[in-house]
Amino acid sequence: MLFACTFVLSACNVEQAAEPAAEPAAEPAPAPAAEPDLFSQRSDNAFDFATIDAIGDKVADWQLANLDNLSDYMRNYRNNIADRRGWHHGALYVGMMNWAFLPGNEKYDAALRKISEENEWKLGERLFHGDDHVVGQLYLYFHAKDGDPGMIRHTIQQFNQILAANPQGSLEFLGDSISGVGRLCQLRWCWCDALFMAPATWIGLSMATGDPQYMEF
Repeated sequence: MLFACTFVLSACNVEQAAEPAAEPAAEPAPAPAAEPDLFSQRSDNAFDFATIDAIGDKVADWQLANLDNLSDYMRNYRNNIADRRGWHHGALYVGMMNWAFLPGNEKYDAALRKISEENEWKLGERLFHGDDHVVGQLYLYFHAKDGDPGMIRHTIQQFNQILAANPQGSLEFLGDSISGVGRLCQLRWCWCDALFMAPATWIGLSMATGDPQYMEF
């Protein structure tokens, strides 16, 4: 090891002896600019209302223009997407009616009203299934604006049928092959997104009618 160290030192001495006079040291390169902290900085207009409004309008316009061909984008539900009273459209209506409520968005309000009229103010076909209740939130929205009882008449009739039946099955979510009788728990909203689909309609109906039994259910 001593030999190796001596060899290295000797080589350094020879190299130093052969080098010409050193040039003046160059100015050090400037340090690269620090990366921006994206968590503490933002553009002055990134979240202003005009920007959000423009993006929201663009999304809403696309959705309304593509209501008849959403199956191209929701291929797993191709057989169900044509039903404008189902959850596939109903979840969209909930977002759209909140967008339509903003000043200057009257055209979206008119578009949703037209859809409601074409639906004849009716819920989905499945009496108990929470997914088919979500569209009722749209009808309650217009009922709150207009006070027309016809807008929620079908919802009242359907929910009264459910109250009379008062399903008491298990909430255990079983596949058809296990239970042998299908997913009867769906009569009682045993899947997580049912909490978005149904309860807001039931609570809204109590608020619209003054009848607490829907909220209590």
